[in-house]
Amino acid sequence: MFPMQWKALLSLIGAIDPTYENVMGFDLDLHVPRLPPQLAFQIQVVVAMKAIFRTIIDEGASMCIMSISCWKAIGSPPLTESPNTLKAFNGQVFNPLGILKSLLVSL
Repeated sequence: MFPMQWKALLSLIGAIDPTYENVMGFDLDLHVPRLPPQLAFQIQVVVAMKAIFRTIIDEGASMCIMSISCWKAIGSPPLTESPNTLKAFNGQVFNPLGILKSLLVSL
């Protein structure tokens, strides 16, 4: 191999030398998922010392919606009035009962 020609070729096609020590590569064709996508599993969620089932925890969301029955099950903690109108994925518009400013959730 000719190092200068190899570098020039990679630069010309916009590629990175795979032997470069700071590059890590992944072959997605050889990737085997740990869990099949059709598998449903349950993680126990504890809120206010009460186990909650059939819920979605999305730590990246700016807002999480809790059902009234779930709110009552955790002891109906105080809510502040919500100035927001929410719109569901199906287009349904609704006003939330209130905002729970802080809630510790354990997985």
